[in-house]
Amino acid sequence: MLRVTEEIISDTDESNLSVLTQDIRRSVSATVTALQFHDMASQIIAQVSHRVDMLEEMGVQVGGLPDASIDELAKALTLACNAPGRNPVAQMRMTVGAVELF
Repeated sequence: MLRVTEEIISDTDESNLSVLTQDIRRSVSATVTALQFHDMASQIIAQVSHRVDMLEEMGVQVGGLPDASIDELAKALTLACNAPGRNPVAQMRMTVGAVELF
């Protein structure tokens, strides 16, 4: 691979080398952005999956409470949904060239 790269560079004049360098920078930047997005999406999906599991567990518990009123159930659900959770992704924006390690 290194030999092929060296051959490409030796066969390329300076103006083409500049264009090639810019293309490589853009490709690396796009790859880093895609990896950051993938990481953020994976964390969000894991958090949503955890919340769905919690709701399923609550559904089972609520099914065992036949005497509970609708208001009591609504209050319990509201408390559970509003409970502070850990934000799996705190990054607000992605910019080209910026790398954040999570």
